[in-house]
Amino acid sequence: MRYLLDKKDSLVLDKICKLFGFGEVTLMSGTNKVYRYTVTGFKPLNEVISYFKLFPLQTNKALSF
Repeated sequence: MRYLLDKKDSLVLDKICKLFGFGEVTLMSGTNKVYRYTVTGFKPLNEVISYFKLFPLQTNKALSF
């Protein structure tokens, strides 16, 4: 299992990475400064799911959660 989040702002992704304490932020090759936060494995993903159950998304992203 793999979770990906792409943004043009690495600062936001770095904060997310520090919040959860796992995953990595990398610059995507062939892009104009687009960064990717990547998490692999079931245990980390369960922690992400638990977090968003405690703190539900408030935007249209909640529909895809």
